[in-house]
Amino acid sequence: MAGNSLLERIKRLVVDALELGVQPDGLPDDLDLTTGGTVEIDSIEVVALVLALEHEFRIKLQDEDLDLSNFSTLSAMAALVQKKLGEKDR
Repeated sequence: MAGNSLLERIKRLVVDALELGVQPDGLPDDLDLTTGGTVEIDSIEVVALVLALEHEFRIKLQDEDLDLSNFSTLSAMAALVQKKLGEKDR
C-alpha cells in the first residue's frame, strides 16, 4: 500500500468520522489536530478516530498507541497505521 493512498484514506476517514464538511484533499498532511488550529479534536473524537481506524484498516490499537502524539497530525496517524499494518503482517 503506497503511503499517499494511506494518507488519502486517513484524510477521508477523519473528515467522515469528525463530520468536518470539507473535502479530504483540502486537508494538509501536517494539519495540527490538537492545538486549536482549523480543526481541533477532543478526547471523544480521538475515541471515534480510534474506532474508525481499527475498522477501516482492520488493526487493533493498544493502550501504548493511544498517546495523543499519534493523533496530532494526519501524517502521525498514517505513521501509526503503517506501523500497525506492519505488525499485523508478521
